[in-house]
Amino acid sequence: NPEKPKAASGTDGVDLPSIFKREKDGGLSLNALPNGDNATADAVLLLLSGFDIVTPDAPVSAPALCLASKRSGLSADRMDRALSPHVGLFNKAGAKRGSRYSLNNQGRAKATEILATLINGGAKE
Repeated sequence: NPEKPKAASGTDGVDLPSIFKREKDGGLSLNALPNGDNATADAVLLLLSGFDIVTPDAPVSAPALCLASKRSGLSADRMDRALSPHVGLFNKAGAKRGSRYSLNNQGRAKATEILATLINGGAKE
């Protein structure tokens, strides 16, 4: 009897609705934001993680990620700059508004750490 595979994001047991808000148009936003020196980059990484949970193996377009970040209360206009502290944790294809982002395995692990911090009270609402 094989075990059920774990979620690609590594967020088993996390109450996602308390962290992510699913928008009517299919987009996402965050209900809580991380704190710290890389708070914006951490929040965008979390958004990528949320999209990864909702649509596994599908990269997220730069405009969709930008909209999700604005809905979450972030002021990042360019996702490449917002994610720059986390170089190596995500994949990027395309250029400018045609860019598409996805998490790699290290990015999923980092997003799981950030989620754990938020769940344990390290959030700014």
